[in-house]
Formats: sequence, C-alpha cells, structure tokens
Amino acid sequence: MLLIFLLSLISLLIAMPILRKFKVAAPNFRPLYFWRVPKSVLYLYVIAVLIKLLLTPEDVILLGIVTNLQYVLEWIIFIQGISLISFFIKVKRTPTIINVLMFIFAFIMAPITQLLGMLDLIINVKARIKL
Repeated sequence: MLLIFLLSLISLLIAMPILRKFKVAAPNFRPLYFWRVPKSVLYLYVIAVLIKLLLTPEDVILLGIVTNLQYVLEWIIFIQGISLISFFIKVKRTPTIINVLMFIFAFIMAPITQLLGMLDLIINVKARIKL
C-alpha cells in the first residue's frame, strides 16, 4: 500500500508540471493542511459500525454494503488525520527529515492516524494548535 502511494505521488509530481507547461487543464489542489472533512463523516462512520455490530452473518447483502461504507469512511478519516499531521508540520516548521518520518509513520500506523483524524473531527484539534 505504501509503495502504491509513493508511485502515485511520484507520478503526480512529474506529470502535473509537464501538463501545466503545455497548457493542459490539470487540477490545482489546495495544500493538505487546509483540508477539512465534514463532521457528518464521523457520524456516518459511527452509524455504519453500529449497524455492522447488529447484523447477523445471514444478512450478506446489507453486511457487504455496510462493510464497504465503513472502509471508505475509514479512508476519509485517515485523510483527515494526515491533514492534521500536515497542519502540525506547517505550524511548527519542523525539519524536512522529521516531516518525511512523520508521514512514513502515519502510513505505517494507520489506526493511530485514523484516531488523530477522529479527534480532529470531534474537538477540532487544528484550532487548538498555536499558530
């Protein structure tokens, strides 16, 4: 999974400037530390987990739908955690090697990153970090 992410990142870093040089329309993404997932994603995630706990193995179709929804919402919450880490890096102006190590550990320890994303959605940690 980390290798796929790195290959995608490298291809974007190479392709985007080339596309812009030849005047091809390419998306211009906001910096990662500005990303903010709506709080409703957290509510949907909690509802999906509760429904999954209440389902029996005989409810195969509904179980499949809820499981897929849960995985998608986990990725969205993971992105919120990555956004929080990126915001911390931007505010504290840490050295580049520390930044790279923090992102590597964030991908290796994805459940902790998801927990950071949940905390940011619940109590808005970004607003509490001193600028």
